Amino acid sequence: MSIEDNLNAATTLLTFEQVRTIFNLSERTVRRWVKTNKLKSYRLGGRLRFDPSDVGEALRERSSR
Repeated sequence: MSIEDNLNAATTLLTFEQVRTIFNLSERTVRRWVKTNKLKSYRLGGRLRFDPSDVGEALRERSSR
């Protein structure tokens, strides 16, 4: 099962740290992606959360380059 398959099968939102790990990116880059709408996020209790399907889509876009 690929990372994309795992993301699509997930039923909970991902944390900021999980997204950083998936993309192997710095905190600054993930925050920039959120700010520029390259990666959709949600605020829950003041913390960023990410829908696995949105992360999977961003991952596909990044890998198609």
